[in-house]
Amino acid sequence: MSLASTTVWEVRTTGAATNGGGFDSALGGTDYSQQDIAQLSLTDVTCLLEDTTITSVTGGFTDAMKGNIIYIASGTNFDVGYYEIASVTDTNNAVLDRTPCSGGIGALGNIKVGGAVDHPYRVGFVFIEDITAKMWIKKGIYTYIAGSYVLDAQSIKSIEGYNATRGDKPIVETDMPRINGDSTAARGIGLSTGGSMIESCAVYGCTQFGIYASYTTVINCIAHDNGIWGIGVELGVIVNCVAYNNGSGIVIGDVTVMNCVAYGNTYGGIEGSYTYALINCIAYNNGNGIACSYNDNSGGMVINCIAYNNTSEGFLATYPPAYFDYNCYYGNGTNLSGITAGSHDVNADPLFIDAAGLDFRLQNGSPCIDAGMNMIFPLPSSSSSSSSSSSSSLSSSSSSSSSSSSS
Repeated sequence: MSLASTTVWEVRTTGAATNGGGFDSALGGTDYSQQDIAQLSLTDVTCLLEDTTITSVTGGFTDAMKGNIIYIASGTNFDVGYYEIASVTDTNNAVLDRTPCSGGIGALGNIKVGGAVDHPYRVGFVFIEDITAKMWIKKGIYTYIAGSYVLDAQSIKSIEGYNATRGDKPIVETDMPRINGDSTAARGIGLSTGGSMIESCAVYGCTQFGIYASYTTVINCIAHDNGIWGIGVELGVIVNCVAYNNGSGIVIGDVTVMNCVAYGNTYGGIEGSYTYALINCIAYNNGNGIACSYNDNSGGMVINCIAYNNTSEGFLATYPPAYFDYNCYYGNGTNLSGITAGSHDVNADPLFIDAAGLDFRLQNGSPCIDAGMNMIFPLPSSSSSSSSSSSSSLSSSSSSSSSSSSS
C-alpha cells in the first residue's frame, strides 16, 4: 500500500522530524502541513491487529483532519511511517489509508497530525501511488543527513522551492532552499520520474553531482562547488539556471538548455551530447566553454550562445553539431575546435558590463546586440521566470543576471 498520488509535502527548517508533513486535498479536509507545529500530538494511540482505525482516549481528531498525513514515530506493534487520515469517526477514532499494525495489537502509539517536516530527506523516498506527489521546500539550508543524496526523490514528481509563499519563484540563492552536501554527500538532488520538475533550488557542496536527474525539467536552479558537475540531466529541459565553481557546470544528453550561465567551472561550462539544443547560454572563464556532441555525432544545435575567456576552447566538438550559428566567441584559448564557424557568428569581445563581477548584461555598443537569431520558445507551464522566453539578439542570452548566482 502507498499514500495517494495527490499527496503534497511541505518541508521547512522550522518543522519537525516527526511531523506528518503532507496533505491530500482530494479528501476535502484542512491542510495542516503548512505550519511549523503539528495540529495534534498523541502518545496513547491503540489499534487492533491489521485494522485501519486508530483510537486515542485523549482524542482530538476532527473531520477537518481528513487528508492530512500523520507520522507514527513509535509504539508497541506499530509500523513506523507516514499514513493518511481517510476519515474521522469521532474525536477519539480516525480511519487511516492502511493498517499501521501488521504484526500485533498496537499500543502507546506516538503520532503527530500535520505540521511541516524539517528536511526533504525524510519524505523523498516515501512510496506514493503512481509517483506523482509534489514537494514544496521553503527557503533555508538543508544539510546532508545520510545516504548518497541530500534529497533522493524516488517518489516525487515535482520539487519546487519558495521564499515566503508557495509559488513565489525566487531566483536569488539566499531566497531559495539550499541543499547542502556538506562535502560528504555524493549527490544533492536525485530525480528520475518521467515528466518530473525541479524548480528554484540551490545545490552545493556535493562530492559528485549537484543535481542528477533524467526525464526532468530544471528551472531557475543554481549549482555550485560540486565535485564532478553542477547540473546533470538526461532527456529533459534546463532553463534559467546558473552553474559555477563545479568540476563541470551543466552536463546534458538529449536535453534543451536555454538562458543558462556557466562560469568558473574547472572543466566544461556546458557539455552536450546526443541530440541537444543550446540556446541563449553563456560560458565564461571555464576550462572549456561549451563542448558539443561530446560522445557521438547524432546531432544538436547551438544558437545565440556566448563563449568568453575560457582557458581552453570556447566551443569544442568531437563531432560538430548539426546546426551552429549566431554565436559569439572571444578571448578563449582557442575559440573553435572541431566546429566550423557559422556565417552569422560574432568573433569579437561581447562587451559584458562586468564579467569579472559576474554582470553578464551587454554594454551599449556590444557587437552581440541585434546579432542573434529571432526565436520564440514556450517555457514549461510552471515557470514564470525573470528571463524572457523570446530572443531577438545574442544579448538575450545574458538575461540570467548575476544576482541569481549570489550566495
